[in-house]
This record gives sequence, structure tokens and C-alpha cells, in this order.
Amino acid sequence: MADGSIATMNDAELDALVEQFIARGDDQVTPQHFLPVMTGIAEQGSSCMKYPDPFTGAWKLSPEDSRLAGQTPQCWIQKIVASDNDVSVQEEIVFDNGAQINVTVRARFDGQDYPVNGSPIADTIAYTRMDDLTISGTAKKAGVITVIETVSVSRDYSALTMKYSIRSREGQQASSIAVFKREPDVS
Repeated sequence: MADGSIATMNDAELDALVEQFIARGDDQVTPQHFLPVMTGIAEQGSSCMKYPDPFTGAWKLSPEDSRLAGQTPQCWIQKIVASDNDVSVQEEIVFDNGAQINVTVRARFDGQDYPVNGSPIADTIAYTRMDDLTISGTAKKAGVITVIETVSVSRDYSALTMKYSIRSREGQQASSIAVFKREPDVS
């Protein structure tokens, strides 16, 4: 803690500061003691304050960072609202020929199948929350698995990576990695 700011503290220094507050007892800890902590959080731009969940936000495909097996869309935007228990996804994909796909899904992280609307390759999906930064999904079309995906958010919440495999009716499989960058909050 070279400059005395909470923003530059490592975890051990922050733990020591908390222990000092606890050791003082309730009668000696005042709201003024927490001002440096709140100032430090504001200085850091804490992601906890910006995003209620690491996945929540608008994400735009970064073609240069992605490795897609098929045609690269002209534009691919995902709008995600997630919590510990569920997720809502609105996906808009626009191709160079003008074709557009709009996919929506609302599901819980319980491994059960939930309806997918607007997708040519899936009519249900089952999600599992692996940890705070990782979601696993299995999509089906007419009861047959067509997509297996793992979606993760970077530790700084700036990038979303979707690793997925698509299976055709003929059993052929194509794997891709799509990298998305967080769009600025426009609200």
C-alpha cells in the first residue's frame, strides 16, 4: 500500500485493514473509517458496482480474435442478463448477404431443457453454471444434440469467449471459438 489508497492494496493488505476495523470494536468504528474503502472502490471502477453478473451486458463479436468454422457474420451481438440462477439471451446475427437471425432464450442453470426461439439449429437448450465466469450449454433440435458450448467471461469482464461445436443431421461436427467484446453501457 505505497500511496495509502485502498485501490493499490493487495488482498493481504486489505484483509489486514478489515482485521484492524474488527479489532477496534463497534464503538470505535465510525462511517469515516470506511470512506477510504469506498473511495478506493470508486477509483478502481469496481466491476461489482458496474455489472450485477459478469455475463450481463451487450457483447459484440470480435472477428479478428475469433476462429469460426463457417461464414463470419457481418455483425453478431449478444445481449445477456444473468444471475446466479438463470439467464436471458437475445442474439442478433447479420450475414453479408443480408440474412439475419434473431435468437432468444430464457433458462435456468439447472441442466433442464428450455425453449429456444428463432434458431435454425436448436429448439431447446440446457444450461449449467460451472462457476462465476463459466456457463456450459447443450442445445437440441427435435431431441437430438446439435450444439455443445462453453461460454466464459474474462476476469476483467471485458471479453466473452464461446467455444462451441455444431453437429449436423449427418453427424458432421464443426468447432469454433467466438470472442466477443463488451459493448459500452448505453443506459
